[in-house]
Amino acid sequence: HMQIPYAGSIMSAIVLTAVLSCLNSSFYVASRVLFVLAERGDAPRWLVATNRRHVPARSVLLAAAAGFAGVIAAILSPEIVFGWLVKASGALIVFIYMSICLSQIRLRRARERANAPPPLLPIWLFPWLSYLAVAAMIAMLIAMATIPDLRSQLWASAISVAVALGAYTVKRKRAAADPGTGGVGTGGVRTGSPGA
Repeated sequence: HMQIPYAGSIMSAIVLTAVLSCLNSSFYVASRVLFVLAERGDAPRWLVATNRRHVPARSVLLAAAAGFAGVIAAILSPEIVFGWLVKASGALIVFIYMSICLSQIRLRRARERANAPPPLLPIWLFPWLSYLAVAAMIAMLIAMATIPDLRSQLWASAISVAVALGAYTVKRKRAAADPGTGGVGTGGVRTGSPGA
């Protein structure tokens, strides 16, 4: 409409570059999180291995496999599998940020009870701003429950959270029953900090 030559191709190149940049950062974050979880015993221990350049190659490959699985799901089952994944991310971010906010309140209270020095970056107007943020997120979840178009996203996200909490509960019970699984053995595996 703007009569700019090759505008469509230029915008496609810009969008493709942005998507590749997001993909690259997502692979880094996913591999880093998998490495840390494995190092702490919250993920399979073979993910803690790094190659000669201290890159967690196994974690990167697992993250790549998950990405390819998402692409395949979008092709083979766009309405069911991929649609579920998209819906599950709807309220999931709200749940995550609400848990972060509640954790911040709890940790700050524990710090105060221990007479520890204030954090280097204290949140403004604590605790009222934190309570306001939690109340706003609860209001968003209630709104999603009352809006028909968003209700399926809320339920998909709630089920995803319930599955994750259930898996965490099972893992904690197993760890309590077998204390020997709490640590992460190196077993000749490189466990250096993963490089960028």
